[in-house]
Amino acid sequence: RSAGTMVHPTEGTRSNEGSGGPRDDGSMSCLGIAPFHGGYDLNGQENVTKVVAAHDGEVNVTGDYNNRVIIKSTEGYETHYLHMNNGQIIVNTGDKVTAGQQIGTVGNTGYSFGAHLHFETHLGSNTNPQVASLPSYNCYGSEQFINPQKFMSLFKVELCTEDSDRSYAGSVPCDHGDW
Repeated sequence: RSAGTMVHPTEGTRSNEGSGGPRDDGSMSCLGIAPFHGGYDLNGQENVTKVVAAHDGEVNVTGDYNNRVIIKSTEGYETHYLHMNNGQIIVNTGDKVTAGQQIGTVGNTGYSFGAHLHFETHLGSNTNPQVASLPSYNCYGSEQFINPQKFMSLFKVELCTEDSDRSYAGSVPCDHGDW
């Protein structure tokens, strides 16, 4: 695969229960928006729906709060995968992964109200000029968030489509956010 290959981070689903940006669930405040949700939530069946690496890279973190995995690309940007199932993270810090490789399964861990993958994109030490052209936001300290839908669209991957399944309680129509 080329360095620019990007795939959807969950296998077999394109549904969401809410994009990033404003959200009425007690999430932290950011960008003058309170509360603010810094990622994109993708539905899935707990311990069934596979979570895959969206791109080639190296695993930087595994299993910290909310059962998070962070993958850093060779171009420096990062993708974060949260709420994965307990005991089902199958990569370790330092592992090299390829786009589409399974890293775990969807869970309902940490601050979560149903089985889903919380997917975030961060600027990190990015060197890709297309990624650098996207607005980034410093919300929780030193991390620079990028709107996940806009980020994935650069690579021709849609996180949510208008015909997505909305079976998860609280599901909303696709909202790509303007943050």
